[in-house]
Amino acid sequence: MCLFSGARLGEIAQLRLGDVRLERGVWFIHICHDAGAGLSTKSGRSRFAAVHQLLERIGFLDFHAKQLERVGGDGKAAMFPGLAPNGRGQISGTPSEWWRDYLTAIGIKNGEVQGGDGYGTHSFRHTLADRLRSEAELLDDQIEVCLGHNQKTVTSGYGELPQGTVTMFKGWMEAVRFEGVRFDHLFSSATPVPTLPVAD
Repeated sequence: MCLFSGARLGEIAQLRLGDVRLERGVWFIHICHDAGAGLSTKSGRSRFAAVHQLLERIGFLDFHAKQLERVGGDGKAAMFPGLAPNGRGQISGTPSEWWRDYLTAIGIKNGEVQGGDGYGTHSFRHTLADRLRSEAELLDDQIEVCLGHNQKTVTSGYGELPQGTVTMFKGWMEAVRFEGVRFDHLFSSATPVPTLPVAD
């Protein structure tokens, strides 16, 4: 989910089932900043992330539907109920540690270097930024909107609505093809591997 949305691990870990919605025919994730509900983003603002077709084919929406059914349709229920805040109050603590240990175990991360080798869950965010530049051919101000970075402009301080629409984000994200990365092992045998658009 971090790879396909550019969201931070903490933003994914805190998701509620009602944060996944359908609007204008587009499935999207509402990444919420709501201090009263214990939800936060680094920018202090909520934003949208379109569900990429590969994430959909991997089974994310099926997983979401099963979780909704499990809790009787309660949209306020946690998307990942097995996660609990660690000693520092971070709900992303357990998956972050698991990912670090996994990367170390397969030889990608140096277990002796604490956070200094550049590999971790945040690498997904950096990877998506590069793919948005190279495959979607977006400029940095558009990528900032996708990733939820603070934009320090006069216009950004006007109004209350976040920048971008779900249909805009869907178009931008679908232009990212993740060329050179294989996902076919994540699809069930009954699910066809999606055909992504080929660059000219």
